[in-house]
Amino acid sequence: AIKNYGYGKMWTSSDRKLLTQALEADPRLYNHFGAMSYRSFIFLINHQIENIIEDIILIQTLFDYLCSHFETFDGLYTSLNAPYITMNHHKLTTGLKSYEDKMIIDKHIKPFLTKNSPLMILEIGAGTGQLAALFLKEGAKYVIIDLPGMHAKAQYFLYKCGGARVCTYARYLDLGRDLKKALELFDVVFLPPWEKGNINCQFDLTINERSLSEMDIEEAYAYLKLIQKTSRYFFCLNTNKKGWDPITQSGYTEHSSLEYQKYLQMELMVTGTTLNDTLFRKIPHHVYAVYKKIG
Repeated sequence: AIKNYGYGKMWTSSDRKLLTQALEADPRLYNHFGAMSYRSFIFLINHQIENIIEDIILIQTLFDYLCSHFETFDGLYTSLNAPYITMNHHKLTTGLKSYEDKMIIDKHIKPFLTKNSPLMILEIGAGTGQLAALFLKEGAKYVIIDLPGMHAKAQYFLYKCGGARVCTYARYLDLGRDLKKALELFDVVFLPPWEKGNINCQFDLTINERSLSEMDIEEAYAYLKLIQKTSRYFFCLNTNKKGWDPITQSGYTEHSSLEYQKYLQMELMVTGTTLNDTLFRKIPHHVYAVYKKIG
């Protein structure tokens, strides 16, 4: 399948070099080159002061909210993320949202999963790996499907800041596309989107946040088929169609995450909104949904 994708072949031959450069780089580089660095160029992108204030309020509120739910709490900050605000000697960014997302999963899904073996988790579109880091810290085994451009950022974060054993796509190919073997040797395996058809493992949980509803509908259906085939539970945090803003989101037409129930033979267990949407939007833009495999 790879030969049908020129960029896939290019990535296969270059990701060893790219990852090596990333791991050996000065961490300060990632304050400008890595994720969440848009604030360094705030005046170039015409960022409005209202958005900045909203970010500050969200960070402060989330910090207080999360502190009340954890005995110990460390602000999720790494050199990938330029610090935005400091509270109680913690450097904080909106990466805090990953803690809230994990707390929702812990509440609605984790009690039903076995504790005798590592959790098997598939995340579609993991970004810089903030949520993955929280599960890997607890001993989970993880497969990430994401665009090649995101691989180096997430691999840098998970390896450099979390100590995870990372299987790059090139290493996965060296192992003959044997995903089970890769998961025996590594904590987390990175795959590009065109490999989704070759996944044959069973997962306790699949996660997708803020990306499935932005895909082409055919691509979204392909992922839903994968989830249906391989996963016991599905945590989906995606668009509420009623909250779609045609002015600020004119680049793409989102479909509603709650419509996925039509295409999944899975039981919809619970839906809800995150603190971010509850605080700042009259009509929540994103909703989360927890699905369970039937039978």
